[in-house]
Amino acid sequence: MLTLADRLLATVLHYRLALPQVAVATLFNVHPGTVNRRIRDVRQLLQTAGRVIQPADHQLADLDALHDLATTAGITIPFKSKSAS
Repeated sequence: MLTLADRLLATVLHYRLALPQVAVATLFNVHPGTVNRRIRDVRQLLQTAGRVIQPADHQLADLDALHDLATTAGITIPFKSKSAS
């Protein structure tokens, strides 16, 4: 089950950084279909509120790329997960 904060983070990771939904699902340890539905729900709420998540210049292909981005930004991650596309 994804909390509201998880759902918002999943949506931002997908729309802002173009992280594939399969990778987001792996990150949250849920089925990709769950991520798809929750991202859709949050997107609809944001659209109703007149908000849009703008894509970043940097797009991520997988969890390894997310790990690398965090490391470059000085964020310490306790482990490096196995990649999910």
